[in-house]
Amino acid sequence: MKLDNRISLQKLEVLCLVVELGGVHRAAERLFVAQPVVSAHLRPCRSASGHSCS
Repeated sequence: MKLDNRISLQKLEVLCLVVELGGVHRAAERLFVAQPVVSAHLRPCRSASGHSCS
């Protein structure tokens, strides 16, 4: 069974915002959501890239 490794455009936009603003907390403030929501959007990106964002 092949896994679907596609990432939604929304999740990529959140990732770009985190990078642009320099952190999950700042991105969450800009998006008017809680920090765990942003972190949840980043999980598939980390899994697809095979990298850990520690």
